[in-house]
Amino acid sequence: MSGTTTRPPSHRKAVPPRPRAYATDAPGSEPGRTDTREVRYARERPGAAFRPTRTRQGASTRPGSPPRFGGGGGSRGGRGGGQGGSTAQVSDPSRRVVAMLIIVSVILAIVAVRLLFVQVVSAAGYAAFDKSQLVHKIPLVAQRGSILDSSGNVLAESIPQTTIYADPYEIKNPVQAAGELAPILQVSQSSLQNKLTQPTPFIYLARQVGDSTAAAVKKLGIYGIGFLSEPKRFYPLGQLGSPLLGGVELSGQGSGGIEYQFDRQLRGSQGEMVNQEAPDGTIIPGSNQVVKASRPGQNVYLTINSSIQYETEQSLASEIINSNALSGTAVVLDSHTGDILAMASLVAPGNPGYSTGTGSVAGLAPIGSSTNGNGQSSEIAPVEASENAATNSVFEPGSVMKIATFAGALQRNLITPSEVFSVPDTLNIAGYVFHDAEVHPVQEMSATDILAQSSNVGTITIASKLGASEITDYIKAFGFGEPTGLSFPGSSAGIVIPAEKWSGTAIGSVPIGQDSSVTELQIADAYNTIANGGVFVPPKLVKGFGEPNKGMVTEASSQKPRRVISPYVDSELVSMFQQVVQSGTGVEAVVPGYTVAGKTGTAQIPNPIAAGYLPGAYMATFAGFVPAQNPALTIVVTLDRPTPVYYGGSVAAPVFSEIARYALRQLDIPPTVQISSSGQPTVVGSLETTAATKSATVTPNSSSKASNSGVNGVTGTQTQYPSSGSATAAKN
Repeated sequence: MSGTTTRPPSHRKAVPPRPRAYATDAPGSEPGRTDTREVRYARERPGAAFRPTRTRQGASTRPGSPPRFGGGGGSRGGRGGGQGGSTAQVSDPSRRVVAMLIIVSVILAIVAVRLLFVQVVSAAGYAAFDKSQLVHKIPLVAQRGSILDSSGNVLAESIPQTTIYADPYEIKNPVQAAGELAPILQVSQSSLQNKLTQPTPFIYLARQVGDSTAAAVKKLGIYGIGFLSEPKRFYPLGQLGSPLLGGVELSGQGSGGIEYQFDRQLRGSQGEMVNQEAPDGTIIPGSNQVVKASRPGQNVYLTINSSIQYETEQSLASEIINSNALSGTAVVLDSHTGDILAMASLVAPGNPGYSTGTGSVAGLAPIGSSTNGNGQSSEIAPVEASENAATNSVFEPGSVMKIATFAGALQRNLITPSEVFSVPDTLNIAGYVFHDAEVHPVQEMSATDILAQSSNVGTITIASKLGASEITDYIKAFGFGEPTGLSFPGSSAGIVIPAEKWSGTAIGSVPIGQDSSVTELQIADAYNTIANGGVFVPPKLVKGFGEPNKGMVTEASSQKPRRVISPYVDSELVSMFQQVVQSGTGVEAVVPGYTVAGKTGTAQIPNPIAAGYLPGAYMATFAGFVPAQNPALTIVVTLDRPTPVYYGGSVAAPVFSEIARYALRQLDIPPTVQISSSGQPTVVGSLETTAATKSATVTPNSSSKASNSGVNGVTGTQTQYPSSGSATAAKN
């Protein structure tokens, strides 16, 4: 029906309209009649519908108002039908205000919570982040401690040097900058240009340069180039003892030797400084602040005597040249304390299998070399080895190992120094032949003669009385096959085969110094045991530690001495070892004015890739102590593959004598004096005695026992090598 609306369903209640009256004078309307115009909008709820009103024909509508339709229907639900057409419902403005307030309140709450989180909960983190944009941390490298010898002479120290770096982001013209820096830094321009174009804010250009170089770079005034102070390690005595001291990397980490072993004490603790920088990189004046001060490292005091170390290297280097050896090692101990006074490891450069070392001995010109007409050296000087061979390299010791067999047999009362044995020149053990250095008929030799002449057959005869288990026990009691206690980086304990694992021929090879591997320091420890009355004195390399400018304040710990043989047996051995020098294989070790006791050793070198030994390759050794009756020094010298003379008594013993002469004077050790039968004091080992003794020494190819004995199973003229490769006996 026109002009009316249908009642909504009973479950929906109609909302009464809010009429608004307007006076209209529209054409066709009665003058003065009020026209009710309504705008009704359906509530925004499910099922609600928009109901447009119908307007009378010709009625005008306001711009933007809902459309109106003709007809004068009543209001929704049949209400207000006489008021004209129905209109759309208008929402309550207060509701919109409430909704807006709720939305604003929620937003404000979110903002408030966020502000609370930023300003309270995470305030410290944001403050730190803000500070980090301005504050820069600068590590303060601790001053590395120095290494000093027994007299306080500096062997290694750190001196601040300038390190040059760049911020490639700030380098405006890398090509030009590289061209200016290259001649000063002495590097290629292309290399510098590559560094200056790297996508990084920091890159090193040159580390630890000299003052003149740093000043020249600063003078260029290149924006983006910076400078740091870094400590650089210096060795005032050059390369002296470098295998022992080790080195320091650019990072400040010790590499090898004492520098590595005691890096924690030497390094100290790093500090930290902060400053503030403006956005353009300029440091804000007064902003530098030390947050944590660096603590300098401790100084390390060694037992090394620099003067004796120098002379030891000189004597050793000279003999390496004279004997054409590939390398040489020497150890000098204080007999009473076990302090290591010198430890040298040198190599002849250019020989296969050896590194070129780190520089000429003590940083000097070639030792023992001559010059040609142009004033140039005609010989190449030995150089410091790349490692400390005296503690790290092992070799078969040869006859110097006989110390264990004779000490054990005397201690077990199996022999006496004067007991006589019938000694042939060969001995068959388990089907294999062992022999002396020279062919000789059966000889009657005392135990002292067997040791003095270094008879292999005689030694094996005595070893058979002692037995495998006892021999092994005494070998280990003298320190072979055991760590020395120094804990030196890369040091070796050597190899000693347990008695239960001996082969059938081991009773012949082990007592004469084969089938075992030892280090030079272990040999020194063994002979120092005899020098100390039968007491093993652990070696010592570090005296203690000290703070800068305070001297040594902490003494280094050391192992306790232990007895190996009785004092009586020790005195017997001392006399027997004296005979080695007075009339045996070690006459070249005589020191004028002093009695000397010691033992020679000439050992074949095992083939590293096949069974047996290398033809013509020997390790020549002399180990001893001086003065014999009240020892002050224990010295061991070893030469690797000397040629053509390779006997320990011929090449190693003279070096022992040279080192001993200098060290005895350096330490003010008085000469050994004996009272003759006439009551007159007599200096033992005088120059006349030495000359007379040396006159009896002959060449290695001679038949003289004094020269050729002491070689493990090697004949004086020609060595026969069995198919298995053993020069002493054919081995399984």
